[in-house]
Amino acid sequence: MDSNYEQEKSVKTYIKKRYGKIKGLTFKEHEKTVEKIIQDHSKVEIKRMLTFAQTTIDENNGHQPFFLVPYTILVSMLTVISSVIVSFVNTSVSSLNPLIQKLLADNQKKMTKEELIDWYKNLTFSDAYLALSSYIAYGFVLVLVGFFTYFFIRVGLSADRYRIKAIMQDCLDTYDEVMAKQVETDNPGESVLEE
Repeated sequence: MDSNYEQEKSVKTYIKKRYGKIKGLTFKEHEKTVEKIIQDHSKVEIKRMLTFAQTTIDENNGHQPFFLVPYTILVSMLTVISSVIVSFVNTSVSSLNPLIQKLLADNQKKMTKEELIDWYKNLTFSDAYLALSSYIAYGFVLVLVGFFTYFFIRVGLSADRYRIKAIMQDCLDTYDEVMAKQVETDNPGESVLEE
């Protein structure tokens, strides 16, 4: 059979187009796929495809440091959020400190409930806190969604590369055995009987 694997840019694309899915194969389906590939290709072609699959894995692993960038951004966002929370608590305590001192002072006249509420409303920064915390939360969620999307896409592509390599390695390991069976089934009556 004439194979057109040379025209493809990726071994994975070629294998998927020609032999179907490679993910979630049972042992029997894996074995049949290996046998089909062996029957359609020479040992040299299978070695070339295995080398190409290994090269794509090596290239992917070479880009591994870039995978740390989203993680670094995520950790930085957590640091920013915790710094803002500490700042909020510090500002609130600093703002309420004069009120607490005034309430606890024995020589001062007692504040009425209305005066206390009015004074607290003047000191509160809840609108600014709410706006700032919502911007930080939206940014954090956006980075988190982006990170997990990138992570799952990368894991899926990496897993396919390793599956292709495993299939090609199995093809190379069992090539002689499968070809011997093929010759045996193609020519069953050619055994010479001595009389």
